[in-house]
Amino acid sequence: MNRILAALGAVALLSTPVATAAEADRDISCLQRDALVDYLDRAFQEGRVAEGELSNGNRLLLFASRKGTWTMVELANDGQGCIAGSGNGLRALIGPALRRPAS
Repeated sequence: MNRILAALGAVALLSTPVATAAEADRDISCLQRDALVDYLDRAFQEGRVAEGELSNGNRLLLFASRKGTWTMVELANDGQGCIAGSGNGLRALIGPALRRPAS
């Protein structure tokens, strides 16, 4: 799981945020969870595809669309979610790194 979160974090840091001019005029970087989930669904047709727990107790949520857009959100314990990164061209990489070690 740590490898997945590290990979997702690297994607967020290396990506250029994608926004339209109208979005740039609105500050939607932090909203309550339900409002943020609704916004990502309406604006980008993105749904939650992965999540994990951060070392500070917050949750990392990854939203993606069939068009390849994605948004990473850090969700605090109080329900406030802030966009940590977004971009295009998300691809799922499933392979040995995601397999659990044999017991």
